[in-house]
Amino acid sequence: MSAPYTFTTEDVKLLSQWLYQGVSGIEMANRLGRSENTVKCVLRRIRNGGNQANSNTTVALPHNQRRDWWSKWNVTHDDGRLLALDKLPEKVLLFSCSQAPFHHQSTIPFLSMVIADTKPDMIVMAGDLVDFKFMKKRFMGPDDLSPTQELERAVDFCQQLFRVIPEAICLTSNHAEGRLGHAAREGNLPSAFLRRWQDVVGMPNGWVTREYLIMRNWLAEHGDGVSKGARSSIREEAVRRFGRPLSIIRGHRHGLFGEVMVPEWETRTQQRRLCYLGCTMDASQVEYTKAGLWNGCVLLYRGVPVPIPMERDGANRWTGRLAEW
Repeated sequence: MSAPYTFTTEDVKLLSQWLYQGVSGIEMANRLGRSENTVKCVLRRIRNGGNQANSNTTVALPHNQRRDWWSKWNVTHDDGRLLALDKLPEKVLLFSCSQAPFHHQSTIPFLSMVIADTKPDMIVMAGDLVDFKFMKKRFMGPDDLSPTQELERAVDFCQQLFRVIPEAICLTSNHAEGRLGHAAREGNLPSAFLRRWQDVVGMPNGWVTREYLIMRNWLAEHGDGVSKGARSSIREEAVRRFGRPLSIIRGHRHGLFGEVMVPEWETRTQQRRLCYLGCTMDASQVEYTKAGLWNGCVLLYRGVPVPIPMERDGANRWTGRLAEW
C-alpha cells in the first residue's frame, strides 16, 4: 500500500530545507519513504511560493525556523524567487558576468585577493556565472568550442570558484535560465542538461539561487529585461515592483561600473543609489559583445558601493595588485 498524499508540517519543513540544499527529488522520496511523484507535487507548490499542499499544512517554511547561513540577517520574505533580509550585512562583495568559460583568466586569483583584503560578510554572484553560448545558435561560429568542450571548461571554472567561495547568493539571469528556456523551446537541449543547471556545474549546498535579493534598502538583481532608466524612473520602477523605494545594484551591463547617478536622500536616513557591477569576462573570448568591458567587482560597505576594478596591463593581464584609491 502506497504512503498517503498528506504530508505533515515536519515533512514539508524537511522538503523545503532539502530543496534549498539541492537534494534530488529521488533522494527526498527515499528519505521520507514516499513516492517520487507525490514528493514532486509538494515541491512544485514550494517553488510556487508556498501554496497549500493539503488541508493540514502550509508548504512554505517559516522564516524563524530556517537555519540557512544567511538567516543571521533576519529573513523577512523568501518564496524561492525573492529573498528579503531585514539587515544589511556590513560588507557585501558583489561580482557578475563571468560567463564561463569566457571569463577573464585572472578572475579567481583577483577575487581571492579581494576576499582576503576585504573579508566580506556575504558574497553575491549577480548572474551569468556561465555563458551557455552553444545554446544560442546565432552566436556560434565555425571555430568555437564544441558544446562538450564549452561545458567542461565552464564546470572546471565553477569548481575552482566554489572552492574559493563556498557560500554565496547566486542571482538568476538570461545566460542561465534564459538560454536554457530558449534551448528547451527549440528542442536543442543536450542530455547533460536534463536536470537543474546548478547540478550540471556542481553548485554546492552553500550556494543558493534567487532572482532578487533585498538587503534592507538595497535591491540586488541581474538586470536583464530592465531598462537603464533615468533618475526619476529608478524610484518609480522599484516602487512598482517591490512596493517601496530601493537603492539598486545590478550586473548584466558589462560596460557600466560603479555608481551612475549622484545619490539622493529618500528620507533623512535612507539614500537612493544606482550601481553597476561591470563584469569578470574576457572580451577577447566573446566576440558577440561589442561594448567596452569594465572588469572588477564592488564592495557594498555599510550601504556605500566601493568599486574595485581589476587593474590590467597592456596585454589584458591582471597586474596582481588591487587598484589604489
